[in-house]
Amino acid sequence: MDERTEIAGEPSFGLMNSLVELFVTERGAQMAPVHFFPKDANPVQPYHLSPWQGESREQTVDQPAVLRPLRGDFFCMPFGDNDELPDGIGEHHPPHGESAGSKWNLVSRQESADGRSTLELELSTSVRPGSIRATWQLTGGDSCIYTRHRIAGNRGPVTLGHHATLTGQNGQLQIKSSPLLFGMTNAYQPPFCHDREYYSLASGAFFDDLSHVPTIWKDPAFTDCSHFPAREGFVDILQLCQRPSEEPGWMTALCREGGYLWFSFKNLRLLPSTVIWMENRGRHMAPWSGRNVCIGLEDVCGYLAQGLDASAADNPLSRRGLATTLSLEGKEALSVSYIQGVIRLCDGFDEVDTVLFSPEGATFLAKSGKRLFSPVRWRFLFGEDL
Repeated sequence: MDERTEIAGEPSFGLMNSLVELFVTERGAQMAPVHFFPKDANPVQPYHLSPWQGESREQTVDQPAVLRPLRGDFFCMPFGDNDELPDGIGEHHPPHGESAGSKWNLVSRQESADGRSTLELELSTSVRPGSIRATWQLTGGDSCIYTRHRIAGNRGPVTLGHHATLTGQNGQLQIKSSPLLFGMTNAYQPPFCHDREYYSLASGAFFDDLSHVPTIWKDPAFTDCSHFPAREGFVDILQLCQRPSEEPGWMTALCREGGYLWFSFKNLRLLPSTVIWMENRGRHMAPWSGRNVCIGLEDVCGYLAQGLDASAADNPLSRRGLATTLSLEGKEALSVSYIQGVIRLCDGFDEVDTVLFSPEGATFLAKSGKRLFSPVRWRFLFGEDL
């Protein structure tokens, strides 16, 4: 591959081996498209590409920079809307931070005959001076993407996380999380429509089960958010707060029609929760225009998508003991490691019940008793190199 090529309207850097082919945009370092098993007759492309890619820039010229390339997975720092409050941190960051919409610089790109491949990009931040060095790695031995962001020079509290966004076009997705402490729906003020966005979930409501989430209606009073697409015409956000564990936290999305299971693994000490953004034609302002169907499974440290000020202040999640910011110390760099992957389904694998970790990798156990195994190198999440 050339060092840079235009993919879906954005200059991008490519990386591939026999099991994974991926592209990362220069603007925002957003990862998509990604083809798992690219040499097969039916490769898997699980990530979302926003429908305005390749259209006139007039659609997004006045929009936040993150929307221009919007696709796949990207790193957010600070995570969230980041509207400045008079008594807040006093920094005005763009939505999801400079990391999600600024131009990144290529550091290196290497591909080897044994399938071990690495792409490294770097960004210098200006709102809060510092740098982020991002690395995407493929091992050649599994269908996983290993990502590490090394943050240096920044000081103070921060929200951050991965904004993995999956397409709703491949078939219905069954969503499953590692064990929960609780969940919470997005907090907003009625009416249940704002700036041509339409919401269906109750505001600021706590719940214990993703399949039983309170709505704005009397009938049905609850809805199943463990399947997507659902509730066409609405856009909703909720947050899952996972139980602490020394093992990786995980999210899965099973697509029966597509014959695959997507998964993400994280270090729960750094990313203790998951914000789920369910967009099913519920936004009607430009550039959304009622045509976007995707789900964000966003592993974060933060308070919903409310941004840095709300996350650093007293909030409903911090009052329940959940960390909603991390502290950056300036000279001491922070590394955030993350794993995403795809495996094919086997016959009889109905839905994920749990994930078992062993020195050899991860086993996905179905409610039917069927098992799927990936030789994923999950210790990468805790600082080990590949």
